[in-house]
Amino acid sequence: METPVDRPASAGQDRVIAYLDLVAARDLTGARALVMAELLTDGDGLTRLIDRLLVPAMAEVGERWYQGRWNAAQEHVASGVTERALSAASVRARSRRPAADAPTVVVACPRGEGHLLPARFLAELLLEAGADVIVLGPPLPDRDLAAYLAETRPTALVLSCTEPLALPGVRDAIAASHSAQVPVLTGGAGLGPDERRARALGADGWAATAQEAMGALREWREQPPALAVAGAEDREVSALRRLRDSFVDDVLGMLMQRVDPVGAHGAREREQARSDLKLVISSLSCALLGDDDRLFTAFVAWSRGLLAARGINGGVIDESLAVVNDVLGPGFPASHRLLTTA
Repeated sequence: METPVDRPASAGQDRVIAYLDLVAARDLTGARALVMAELLTDGDGLTRLIDRLLVPAMAEVGERWYQGRWNAAQEHVASGVTERALSAASVRARSRRPAADAPTVVVACPRGEGHLLPARFLAELLLEAGADVIVLGPPLPDRDLAAYLAETRPTALVLSCTEPLALPGVRDAIAASHSAQVPVLTGGAGLGPDERRARALGADGWAATAQEAMGALREWREQPPALAVAGAEDREVSALRRLRDSFVDDVLGMLMQRVDPVGAHGAREREQARSDLKLVISSLSCALLGDDDRLFTAFVAWSRGLLAARGINGGVIDESLAVVNDVLGPGFPASHRLLTTA
């Protein structure tokens, strides 16, 4: 599930920039005061605060990092300040207990998901809509997740996934939830713009917004869905996941021969190139796992934009994809198709 991230109108944009100025200055008191002022002056309360200020602010933080204007440390500070401001606003805004017939929801993140704030935003929006919500926070081992769900028996597990490379974790969390006979509702940028990836991973539902999620949860509260069945993992996906570091080293060696700038780099740059190549393999695997070519093509486009924002020639990406395509050899027809297309 995602909350609206459209660019705010000029007045809203001014508030977003003012909030981020406070965040950049590490002024938690000022940021919290601004959040509280928004909460108290807005008749829609916490929902509008999240939709109109906090979500656009964090989207802007991500854009600044992508453009190279903020580093990872600044991004983490922004997340921490926003988390604490949200907690303070939530305490102030919470004025009622969920109804006796409210759906009970466990909100969690899958293994591999590094962004926890979207799950917190979602949890608050579901609370505002009348759900009884339990937030698990960072990803749990699958067996612990299954044990907790078997004990609490919620209406549903709601998985928030913003990172496409966390799809294996989504699949495993769904399997853990189903082992406890609890249905799973999924959403977030990592699941794409429609239900395709969610269905391929065995989820029982997908929602684009908190409002859609709440509608499904109310229906499930009255009539639990028949649990979906995920298909067996594709042979090619399994083969990609079994590729060892020696494969990446072979790709890197050939790439260094083809692209002089790569070969001329020091140990640090070569290690970064090795890490980037692993991401290419993971993206291929996740695109096939989620039955969605768009995941890989979007990853390649994102990577090109990231390099361009840092003044690096994006041609090295094309060479990298070509070398991976050559080294993979036979037995990976879908991967070859994706690499050639990208």
